[in-house]
Amino acid sequence: MTAQFSSRMRRVWFKLDSRTLELAGAGGIIGVLVGVAIGTSHAMGLILIGLGTSIFASVLVGGIALGRDQFMQQLLGDGVQDVFVNRNTRFEDTFWTDLIREARSHFRVLGTANHGYIADPAVAEASARDFTDAIVKHDVKVEFLWLNPDSDLAPVREREEHRTTRLDTCNAILFFWKLREELAHPRQQERLILKEYNATPSCGVTWVDDLMIVTQYMAGNPNLRSPGMVLGKSHAWLDRPIERLLHKAPRYPPITNRYIGNFDAIRQGATPISSERIREIEQKQSQLDQDRGDLKSEAELRKELSPEETGST
Repeated sequence: MTAQFSSRMRRVWFKLDSRTLELAGAGGIIGVLVGVAIGTSHAMGLILIGLGTSIFASVLVGGIALGRDQFMQQLLGDGVQDVFVNRNTRFEDTFWTDLIREARSHFRVLGTANHGYIADPAVAEASARDFTDAIVKHDVKVEFLWLNPDSDLAPVREREEHRTTRLDTCNAILFFWKLREELAHPRQQERLILKEYNATPSCGVTWVDDLMIVTQYMAGNPNLRSPGMVLGKSHAWLDRPIERLLHKAPRYPPITNRYIGNFDAIRQGATPISSERIREIEQKQSQLDQDRGDLKSEAELRKELSPEETGST
């Protein structure tokens, strides 16, 4: 209700702005016509023509700005805070570690292999430390969803990415399972949720508190270079005052809600990873490692990226 009301109010406001520009433009044209009728030989005629043309020029500039502002307010109202062409160049490694450290409610990840958190020994050590602190010190719920490496879709994605996607998946699952086992209390272990899903992987989602980063997978391309967008609560200027006025808790806007719904649907159909499943994954890990051929892991592909692509320049 709040989102619909604020959206309606934004439309009313922009209509008022548009009507104001129309009236100002009409006034400018009338001023020019009256000035021409009086004649340029009179001071009043010159003044009216000058004022009229100035007003009309200002209306043209204002109309362009209003259209752009309306478009941006619509995007913000729908939850889009930023867009990016290449995930790897847009976000440095420190961005992801900062996200873990700043989480206070939940840290949820929907991905194919989720291997970036263990890309090298230093990154893996930082991930273990930061996730443990988030769970133990701040009661953050951490949830990871992996594409089942035994599913029919996993080898398809592996061929598309030209990397050891299934082996990366097994390595990441085993890393987080070990992290879960090392947590001191059962209550803490319950806050680290590990699941597998069998749905078609069309995007990756990192959902931290009110921030959501969506990476769109592109067939035939590695996820490292995927485009996407940053979503969250509405930042449209008119929404927050209306929410306070109506005493309503902030709601997620339409696009953010759509991806939340997608995440929830995959989560509900996903299978929790058990100790029995871990034994199967260990066996699969060994088999995939032997059969990897010349395929490279995500960590190895990262090392081949240029400094511009790694965001290290």
